[in-house]
Amino acid sequence: MIYWFCLGSIASAASNAPSLDAVDVLVDWRAETAHVRFLVPTGQHVAPDAPLGANLEVGGSAWMLHTIGATVHDGLPIPIPATRPVLLDGVFTLSVCDDEGTTCRVVERSVRGALDAPRGRDLRLEAVGATATEQRSAGDFDGVLAAAGDQLVLLEFGAVWCPPCNLLSAELTHDPSDAALFEDILLFEVDADDHASWSIKDRYAVGGYPTLIAVDGTGAEVARLVGYPGEAATKRWLAELETTVPLSSPPEPSALTPEEAGAWARRFVEGQRDARAAPYLSRAAESDVAVLDAQVARYLLEPTVELAHQLADAGVPVEIWGWSAMGFSIRDPTLTDRVRVAARDALREAAPHQAGDLFCMLAELSPEAARPDLYRAGAIAVAAGLTGELEQDRGHIGWLSRLWEYAGEPEQAAAVLAPALERWPDDMTFHEDRAALALRTGDVETAMHEGRFAVELGLGDNRLRVLATYARALDAAGRTEEARQLVSDVLANTPPPPEALNVRTPRYLKALAELPFMVASPTEP
Repeated sequence: MIYWFCLGSIASAASNAPSLDAVDVLVDWRAETAHVRFLVPTGQHVAPDAPLGANLEVGGSAWMLHTIGATVHDGLPIPIPATRPVLLDGVFTLSVCDDEGTTCRVVERSVRGALDAPRGRDLRLEAVGATATEQRSAGDFDGVLAAAGDQLVLLEFGAVWCPPCNLLSAELTHDPSDAALFEDILLFEVDADDHASWSIKDRYAVGGYPTLIAVDGTGAEVARLVGYPGEAATKRWLAELETTVPLSSPPEPSALTPEEAGAWARRFVEGQRDARAAPYLSRAAESDVAVLDAQVARYLLEPTVELAHQLADAGVPVEIWGWSAMGFSIRDPTLTDRVRVAARDALREAAPHQAGDLFCMLAELSPEAARPDLYRAGAIAVAAGLTGELEQDRGHIGWLSRLWEYAGEPEQAAAVLAPALERWPDDMTFHEDRAALALRTGDVETAMHEGRFAVELGLGDNRLRVLATYARALDAAGRTEEARQLVSDVLANTPPPPEALNVRTPRYLKALAELPFMVASPTEP
């Protein structure tokens, strides 16, 4: 059996959650207006301050709405054609909380029905499907550990704005065809932008997304995978968990060969446990020949020109060393040439999304006049790898849009985002992407419109991040005082995390405080 748990807002409901069938959608109608009501179980209510959205087809025409729960207390009004029947088909998204205020779930209700009389009341729309997510406290993780027994718990740290996080979810952790991979594993998903995740991110020193961490029932770390290397590689990592020596109880360096010590050092560094790598690197250095894993670990810790050449000589994939090596281009032009050659060679066997990264690398190494064509080639490569299914392609959409923008085609960049905005109107991710694109291309009105949606829909750190874009749009529109007041209010009302916690919140707060209109003194009248 697969168990799904969540910290924040990205997971399935726990086994004791109320039945989703208890959330019914009823319609009253007459003339050219219908009113939709939501019936929730006794002891629960529609969250008044949470976003509520509708994405419907009404009588053959699209109808969408973004509002909050409080506005539907007396029914959600929907314009309908005067002729009958009127077919309703689509999705409502709302938040339902228990009256005690301890648990909320986001319900996505897919419904359809026909209004086939001049007027009517209490028509219960047919449920096509429903999903829900539980907002849970960090303390739930301890409960999951207590229930794990001999099973492993797999923590998945991600964020809605993170393209590889979305790919991991679509291709693996939420792909029904891969359910067998998670038998006897408890999956605990952590929304990295939710401030409730601070303690668990700090506990496991997580700083990049996505990050998968396998732990045993005591919470001790077994293995860690930072980033998403693709479906096949992640499946291999999962398959090896049962035989993996836990990172929490490594062997003594003196008991290992230099090659084994180098492998452990690389595991620690790639798992963001840099401080623990030192004795294993020392043991690897006792070898008469260079230990490749140790060289990679040292390079990831502190890139140097010499190590970059050594990794290139050893045939290490350019994605591992190339980006850092580009920073040495002035000091060592020959290294830049090696990055360029290695990237071109890697293109021969690269998957489409990898080709997009490689073309981007080549563009960064090229004269400015040549860059648009290389970015365009990257966009074409990424587009060629799309499946045509938005759920599967979601993780590539933002990056593809950015490549088209870099290629000098902002209209195409906006067109890439349009289907995602329609499919996920209540997800801040693509509103943020569209607002940022509009602001960079001088479309201030669109930047303000999409930025406002993104701020309203954002949570925790992702709201802080997109707030900077929205505030800059307000400033560009001449509404500087409004932007300054908005940012000031957020800075005053967002509690900083404890200093010992290694989370991104201070970075986002600092970026807000350093916006030009916040730093500059207001002009005296």
